[in-house]
Amino acid sequence: MINGTTFRKLRFPIFCLVLLWANINSGYWHIYRFATLTQQIHAVRAFMPYLLFPIALFAYRSRCRTGGKMNPVFWMEAYGWIVLVASLLAPHFESAFYFGVAYMATIYVLQLFLDGREDIRSERVLLVLTWLFVSGITLGLIVVTRQRLFLGYSMFGHYRGGIGGMDMSRSSGIARFCGVCSLLALCRFGGDESRRRWLWLVPAVFCAVIIWYMQSRGAMIGFVVALVFLLIMSRTSKIVYLLIAIIVGMIYAGGYEAVLINRVEVHVQRGQEQEELQSMSGRTRAYKKALRVIAEHPFLGQGNWADRHSIKENVHNTYLQALMNGGIIGFIPFIISWIVGWRLFFRLNKLRDLMETADKQLFTEASIIMVFFTVRSIPETTTASFSVATLIMVAVYLYLAALHARLTTQREETAE
Repeated sequence: MINGTTFRKLRFPIFCLVLLWANINSGYWHIYRFATLTQQIHAVRAFMPYLLFPIALFAYRSRCRTGGKMNPVFWMEAYGWIVLVASLLAPHFESAFYFGVAYMATIYVLQLFLDGREDIRSERVLLVLTWLFVSGITLGLIVVTRQRLFLGYSMFGHYRGGIGGMDMSRSSGIARFCGVCSLLALCRFGGDESRRRWLWLVPAVFCAVIIWYMQSRGAMIGFVVALVFLLIMSRTSKIVYLLIAIIVGMIYAGGYEAVLINRVEVHVQRGQEQEELQSMSGRTRAYKKALRVIAEHPFLGQGNWADRHSIKENVHNTYLQALMNGGIIGFIPFIISWIVGWRLFFRLNKLRDLMETADKQLFTEASIIMVFFTVRSIPETTTASFSVATLIMVAVYLYLAALHARLTTQREETAE
């Protein structure tokens, strides 16, 4: 899929994509630190949004728009511009503007891949590269942290300064990466008909175990829902369902269900008291504070990552964060982007018989990852601000939009 010819034709967007992914887990504060070589590297990484946004915007203007209003990224782009304007008026201007530019750089850099070339299927290249970046980062995190991944749980645990001088979330951050990798491996296991398919179970199971140890409830619930969705969507053999039924029956027949349920409850509760659980680990408090801020700035919002500055914590809800970032004006195109994304899925699901083998596999993978982040959008923040989730979901949306446009054209030509 990515051979020498493809690389030469897409070398500019690929180069920009590499620089954009190099920016993750950095911020504007790194730009001012040059004392050591490590700080200088982080400063270069942190400067990437300011470099890529104008370049990608200029290059994008000469390219065709794929999908039009049936492209979720069209609506994310509108939302991003509204939030960027809000950032200019925000009291925390430097932070809001920096991450607003990073958000827009994501929108335009990834769209550079959609140049209308039928000979290379550039939307496939974008999606596969995204999977490779996620897998590479996940592997890097596992190698660097090693046994520390399996130490006692800490809700607010971070490896501060432990990863090249950068903060790293131990729970939800790592669980997010592992969730995506495990689901992708399971998709490959289901789509591969050769004997090699069983090798995909190794990363799938290993990453699933890490999700379990991280105890991130959002990631665990998202993973389970996506897994069920995969079983339904992939038209799994009846034998698999029979095996699941037999295993569940054996658990109940042996009287192990109470022990198993109790073990899961204890693990999910994470040692918290009933009051903490009812408040969703403090989320209800954050929601109340967020609603007060939204009421104070109802129309335009306060720019990217407004929750970190206005309520001094993560709001842990994508839709509240979108309201805080862009107000009602920005929230409208933002929510439309999710609706259009799912509308694309249902349309494409009806066109699966027209898809090539590679697209059937990638469509399954893109859809499962969309399910995962849709579920996580409720207890966590995903595409409302610049993040790894935004990088992944923009690639997913662009692939679905390009595939839909191509199949729709193909069907119309066949009908004629």
